[in-house]
Amino acid sequence: DELVDKFMTNKDKSNRDKIGNEGKKLLVNYSTNEDEEKSGKYYMKVMAKINKDGDEYVNKEIKRLDNLLNGETYIADEKKPWFRKRLNILSVFKEKLPDDDKK
Repeated sequence: DELVDKFMTNKDKSNRDKIGNEGKKLLVNYSTNEDEEKSGKYYMKVMAKINKDGDEYVNKEIKRLDNLLNGETYIADEKKPWFRKRLNILSVFKEKLPDDDKK
């Protein structure tokens, strides 16, 4: 969460790239735990998408995943926990958005 805070408060793309690279280096610490490594990789993916598409990516992705989980689209039960985990990770990023962007 500390890395997310650093990433979200820094709006410069090149600095955000550097912070993302810091995160990639930290992934080595989670290579022995498959679930933690998967989550860490998702954090890195979200950072890359935010850097590419802007902060609004967070809300768009939350809405998309929420619609998939709660909509009419079929998702296998074994995939639902990972979708919920992704929503939890996105909520960490959302907390760091300026109040105007949290909607």
